[in-house]
This record gives sequence, structure tokens and C-alpha cells, in this order.
Amino acid sequence: MKKIVFACAAFVMSLSVFAKDITALIPLKAGVKEYTVVEYSINTRFGEYYKTPSSKVVHKIDAGGNDVENTQYSGRGVPEITIKSSFDSLGNPLVSEGFTPSGELIYKTEYVYSKGRKTEINDYDVNGDLKNKTIFKYEEDQLIDESGYDSKGALLWKTIYEYDLENRVTRVFEYYSNGSLDCDKKITYREDGRPESSFIHDSLEGDTQKVFRYNADNLMTEITMYTASDSDSKVYERVILKYDDDGNVIKVSDYAVSEKFGGTVNELVYMADYTYSF
Repeated sequence: MKKIVFACAAFVMSLSVFAKDITALIPLKAGVKEYTVVEYSINTRFGEYYKTPSSKVVHKIDAGGNDVENTQYSGRGVPEITIKSSFDSLGNPLVSEGFTPSGELIYKTEYVYSKGRKTEINDYDVNGDLKNKTIFKYEEDQLIDESGYDSKGALLWKTIYEYDLENRVTRVFEYYSNGSLDCDKKITYREDGRPESSFIHDSLEGDTQKVFRYNADNLMTEITMYTASDSDSKVYERVILKYDDDGNVIKVSDYAVSEKFGGTVNELVYMADYTYSF
């Protein structure tokens, strides 16, 4: 069973744009009280792009910058689920609960800490029964082992982290429950500490590389994905990010890159718009 939260396609320091919130990678600037993410499906007719809303999520932010409530809607504006979360004074999540539009509890997640470090995440169903447990282990102040278990204590997946001398994650190994390697990620950084690239070996999907590009204000503006072949490395996907004057992301566009019609073609396959209230 592949680990869901940190699956290879959702690289720990990167972006899986589909149904993912870019603010997990690029934090909100101060003063945001609410923001809305509208995702679009993309279709083409007669050579022109047409976008159709596929989902909307409205996030409410408290004075500490924490996402205390978000409501997810379908593309037609029908509410689907509301997630309410509480945090401690340091901004660490304590409890997260999902509710139906009528207010019925769907699930509950509790976070456990010891000496200021997250040690467990416990997922419960609507009846309060444990569904999954994640356990975190540390050496000194570094997270080195993250393991997921089912309700009976059987191992589902394991992730092991390695660090450089500056306490930055440089290697991530993800394993299946039987101990076989699922994914191996190598991460490099710029001199200013921002992520520069990642090389990902996936046991099922092969090798890929992601390169992160920034503008003069050190805002991430593009994530370029390559097929990581020594003999023939090609760009196959580009994610473009645009910002407002405050440095908050306002648009994410994902392009599939391929060789067509005698040249390189960038085809829009996904788009998300972000709007903010202060």
C-alpha cells in the first residue's frame, strides 16, 4: 500500500498541483483573513482553451495565520465538506474534524506532542474508533522515521529522512510495509536555503527530476519536471506561479510539455485561481 500523504507524486518539498493547495509550499503573507481557491478543468475546442470550475475551497485564517476552517464545494457550488481545526500558541495543529454540509461528523484527527515535537497523528472514524496512526521518531531535533499503521497496529508504510550539516532534509526514503523501496528522493538547495531541485526514483513510475525557479524577489515562479534519463532528459511538465503585489500566489497553471507538430508544445491541463480578503 503506497503511503498517501507523502506519495512520490507529492514530494515533501514540492507541489502536486491537482487538488493541492500551493500555500502548503508557499506560506501566506501576514494579514490574510480568508482566501478562496477555485480549481478548473481545462478543455479545448477549435484550438482554444476553455476552463470550467471543478472545485472551490474557502479558507478562514485566524490572527496567528492558522487555517481554522475550510469548506470545500463542487464545481457547481454545492458544499461537500467543512474541515475545522484548532492550534496551540505556536501554530501546531491539535485537532482537525471533518463535517458534512448538515454538520454531521465524518472523521477526527488528533495530534500528539512531546517536548515540543510531534510524536503521533491519530485518525478516528465517525464512531471514535481508531482508523490509522502515524508515529514520528527523532534523533536529537531531527525527524528520522515516520511510520503509518492501521487500527490493529500493522505497518502500512515507513519513511526515513536524512539531513545535511545545516539540518536540511536531503534524502527521503519511502518504503512499503514489506520493506521494499517505494520511492527515493534526493533534494538540493540554493545558497539561500531555498529548494533548488529534487531527483525522484519511483519504483513504479521511474525517475524524474524537478527544478525550482525563482524571480528577483526570491518568489518561486516555476517548477519544471524532467524525465530523469542520463541519455535523454526531457521536460514533460511545467507549473507556473503568479503573485500579487503582497507576494501571495494568485494563479497556478500546469502545462503538459511534449513534442508535436515539429516543435515543443505546452498544453494547459490545469489552472487554479487564488483570491484573498484582508
